[in-house]
Amino acid sequence: MPFSLTEDLEISKAIHSLGFKIRHQVSEAFLVKTKAEKDLTALLKQRKRWMAGAMTLSFSWKIILGLQVAFYPAILALIGMDWGIGLSILVIKILFQSLFVHIFSGKVRQQTDFWALFLFEFYQIWNFSLTILYYFWPGQIEWKARKYP
Repeated sequence: MPFSLTEDLEISKAIHSLGFKIRHQVSEAFLVKTKAEKDLTALLKQRKRWMAGAMTLSFSWKIILGLQVAFYPAILALIGMDWGIGLSILVIKILFQSLFVHIFSGKVRQQTDFWALFLFEFYQIWNFSLTILYYFWPGQIEWKARKYP
């Protein structure tokens, strides 16, 4: 396999190219816990690397990811035009997303906190915005104490 800054994505592409389908196994036996990044700078460096991997995806996947990010400016515009409809759509999205996370958490026997699920939406807005800005900010990608163009 060729070198990649997002090795898990490259492995998935290689498996798919051999004709296999990628499936997510959701059970307590497959639960993986990862260590959080130590600070905002480390998080942004990680996200910049992940964005580099996302840019290697097919056009259709880029459209799907773009729609996910475009939701926030669109919902803000809708709230500005008709706050009742805009807020209703946002609340419905948060409820369905929270239900989805809650169900998955239950399958791996993890507890979910209502307020954490609610606040996750605001974290996503902040995270998406900073990730996009940092990705296009001049500078190399840093990973494992090395710099990549």
